[in-house]
Amino acid sequence: ERTHLLTQVLSYFNRGVCCLVADRECMGRAWLTFLQEQAVDFVIRLHGNTRRTLQDRRQCYGATFNARMPRNTTRYDPQTTLYEGVTVNLVCTDPPTANPSC
Repeated sequence: ERTHLLTQVLSYFNRGVCCLVADRECMGRAWLTFLQEQAVDFVIRLHGNTRRTLQDRRQCYGATFNARMPRNTTRYDPQTTLYEGVTVNLVCTDPPTANPSC
């Protein structure tokens, strides 16, 4: 189980300089709650169908939310609730279109 594995790994690191970067398959209320309880900073992409409740109480799904963003922008939404109970500071980015000449 990933919680057991991460607990073992954390014993080797200074938590002040550690950040977990994971794929969107590593999601869910229990997992995010565990990371917060362990004081682990994390960066995880969200599924497009993840429902978000913003600080102003608006609710939306990731795909709809991001579709309204202009290209090459970043938006910060503090105190966003995911999975009906896990509050995170959410950063959304929409990178510029890839340059085919590169």
